This record gives sequence, structure tokens and C-alpha cells, in this order.
Amino acid sequence: MSWINFHLVPLVMPLSGLRILVVEDEALIALDTERLLIEAGAQSVTVCSRAHFDEVTREQRFDAMLVDTGPDRSTLEADLERAQSIGARIAFTTADTELVAGLAGFEGIQFIAKPYDMRHITALISGLGGG
Repeated sequence: MSWINFHLVPLVMPLSGLRILVVEDEALIALDTERLLIEAGAQSVTVCSRAHFDEVTREQRFDAMLVDTGPDRSTLEADLERAQSIGARIAFTTADTELVAGLAGFEGIQFIAKPYDMRHITALISGLGGG
């Protein structure tokens, strides 16, 4: 009888070790995003609503943030400043397909259209330099 030796190669998860904040008011989207990030190996995923964004970012530190932005886009600048103040990379999620192409004055800022899947999320986080 011959034996076959298998060498196990450690699985590298695309988001391994990252602490990620998801700011999303829609509960089902927030839970699904949390699941996707955990499956991709994120060290921790914190989910909060827009109303708790400032409080959560005062209490915890994150490597990256996925922040939902509404159609009025009124919080973009404040959200960017908040991310910079704690040293986190930020990307925006949106149902506004025009916003995905970017905005003047926000060059280099990543936007992702909803609905998204794991491929979109991992590419987005990797594009932020964290994976």
C-alpha cells in the first residue's frame, strides 16, 4: 500500500487581520455585509447605524470603513475627515449608480454600488490598501 503525503498550505484570507467598520442603516444589508467580511477573514467587523457613527469611531479604532452615503451626499466630507482623524481607510457604499463613478473633489475615494458581493468587497478593501 502506498501512502500519499499531502502538504497543507495555509489559506490566505483576503481581509485577514483587518478591523472593519460598516456604517449602514438597512439592517439586512448590514448583516449581510458583516457576514461577507467575516467570511473573508476580517479580524473584527463592527456594524453601526449612521446615528452611532461618531460615537463608535470615538470608542474604537478601525483599519477600514464601509460607509453608506445617501442621495444627498451631505456627509461625505465629514465622513472623510472622521476616517482621516482615526487613521482608517474609507470607502462609500451607495445605491446611487451615478455616484459610483466618483465626484469632483473626491478623486481617489472609492465608491461601490449596492447590491454588492464578496468579490466587490474584497476588491474594494484591497484597493484601499488593506488586504
